[in-house]
Amino acid sequence: ISALTSLHVYELFPTNCFVDHRTDLFIQKLLFQTIAPLAVIGVGWLCYVIRRWCRFSRLPKEKVEAMNNSTVFWFLLFTYMIFVPCSVVVMSVFNCRYLDSGISFMFVDYTTKCGTPVHDLMKIYALIFIFVYP
Repeated sequence: ISALTSLHVYELFPTNCFVDHRTDLFIQKLLFQTIAPLAVIGVGWLCYVIRRWCRFSRLPKEKVEAMNNSTVFWFLLFTYMIFVPCSVVVMSVFNCRYLDSGISFMFVDYTTKCGTPVHDLMKIYALIFIFVYP
């Protein structure tokens, strides 16, 4: 249940079987963990707009206010639940571990070398999402 509530659904369906390479596997997790919550929020916002548009003229003001309060509650609850998992994934991009051979890998995923062009793109992407999930 914890995996579903924190959007760790990615771990329930391993993508290693679908990928023909064994390098830079963390980028898939980074993309899913950062884009999926935005998609869920977007769908929720769309449902709210449609529901309010269809019922706004027919509902009394108290019902509209209750719907607004309910929407804000669910939005805040969802963002509270996803804040830590998203922040951990985003901040993990910057945590590299240096081996004795001089090569550095991401601490959370030893298939991703630090300092490569892919890792540099991941750092830029993560830096952007630091401001999306403050």
